[in-house]
Amino acid sequence: MSDGTRRGRSGRTGFQHLVPLRVRQLRPADWPAADRLRWERAQYRDDPLDDDGRLANSQPRTIKTYADAYGSFLAWLASEGELDPSAPLEQRLTPERLGRFIVELRTRCRASTIDARLTFLKIAMQALAPEIDWGWITRHRLAPTTAEVRAARKTVKPVDSIGVVAQGRSMMDKARDRTDRKGSVAFRNGLLLVFQAIFTLRLGNLTEITLGEHLVRRGTRWFLQFQESVKNKADLDYEVPGWLADYLAVYLERFRPVLLCGQPDHGRLWVCDDSFPMKPGGVHAVFDHLCRTTDGQRASTHPFRHAKATAFMLRDPGNLGLAAAALGHNGVSSVNQIYDRSGGIAASRAWNAIKRKRFGRLFDDDDDSAES
Repeated sequence: MSDGTRRGRSGRTGFQHLVPLRVRQLRPADWPAADRLRWERAQYRDDPLDDDGRLANSQPRTIKTYADAYGSFLAWLASEGELDPSAPLEQRLTPERLGRFIVELRTRCRASTIDARLTFLKIAMQALAPEIDWGWITRHRLAPTTAEVRAARKTVKPVDSIGVVAQGRSMMDKARDRTDRKGSVAFRNGLLLVFQAIFTLRLGNLTEITLGEHLVRRGTRWFLQFQESVKNKADLDYEVPGWLADYLAVYLERFRPVLLCGQPDHGRLWVCDDSFPMKPGGVHAVFDHLCRTTDGQRASTHPFRHAKATAFMLRDPGNLGLAAAALGHNGVSSVNQIYDRSGGIAASRAWNAIKRKRFGRLFDDDDDSAES
């Protein structure tokens, strides 16, 4: 195994080797040989004589998340002097060892973080050894309880999406008659705010929008579509509202060429003032600088997704699938556990509706508005 030293693009040495082994994450290249082979097989696909691996349809960043979870356990195991590369998986990861690992995690991680780590570890183990039942990992007696996880979740500050749309439109209206680069940046930033408030994309998908691939024209209308690049490979297809299409046309015809500075067109929708495509860090910086939560704190792109999920659940608590589909999720668990910040309001309203339907006037004095 390597000493954990990493080199960046500049060739300079990183600092992972200075981090205590128990809190590191061993990369797959540093795993025992048998584990590396299993991990590669788990990602393999298109073999006509064999089934696809458990991770064959997962995105690279998702696979990395699972690998980090198992690598974290291996690093801890190595720090305890108990990493035997020749030991079978079922002997390496045991309830007793996992219990000590959880105790270690509790000294430095939130309950919600530990809960996610255990879930990812379970998925990694299912990929490495699908013939074994690893369900006990998340049911371990020392795993965080549901109450602990809920209490540990960071409060997501809400954003006023309508206010952000108004802010973005105001920025574009003020910059509309300008022809300089500074005005072009202002118009682009306003359009960026409106796009996120309307479509609530992940940062990566918002950044990667490419003309002709993600932003396409069908007849006289514009559509925003994502397929392979979306997490979980869930298809997204949104029509751009007519009023927004008008602003988009002005940006594409007048301001985007200014930002390209006469350089070859790379096709990305969002262009820096030096002609290069914007990167996720640059897009995040725009929101960090211009966007605020309802209590005045700096906001990123992500609270818009929380707001959307909560709005769907408040409107129709029994239809989690609709909220999941709107966010591009294959299942409803993450919507229910991560994105919903309604604080039980949705469930309360649903129960009140059931009470009224079953018991009529006995509950007519209940007022949903008092719960909101």
